[in-house]
Amino acid sequence: MKENTNAGKCKLPWWVIFIQKQEDVIQKRIAKYTNKKTLQKDLIETGCPSPYQTYKSREVVPPLRQALRKIMMGTYGDCDVCGSEIPIERLEIVPGALACVQCDAKRI
Repeated sequence: MKENTNAGKCKLPWWVIFIQKQEDVIQKRIAKYTNKKTLQKDLIETGCPSPYQTYKSREVVPPLRQALRKIMMGTYGDCDVCGSEIPIERLEIVPGALACVQCDAKRI
């Protein structure tokens, strides 16, 4: 089991506020990318989901859901690969980031 490098931050007020903000952002993105009305409209108009909707639901939503699970477990912000702390700046840009930049670059 990897060490939770953000454990000390969890008690800091700014970290709690940051996590709450991230959870809200993630939930809104999931709702947007899995919007059933948009999907139904695409199906009626074209017979299939738009490429945008397909990409978002297949590629973006799963990491966002995993990020929500990590928030619940208290490990949000820890790299899934090396266990190091993911910089706040990266999490702000990519709320569903599950790996640090170095580990993410190795997977490509």
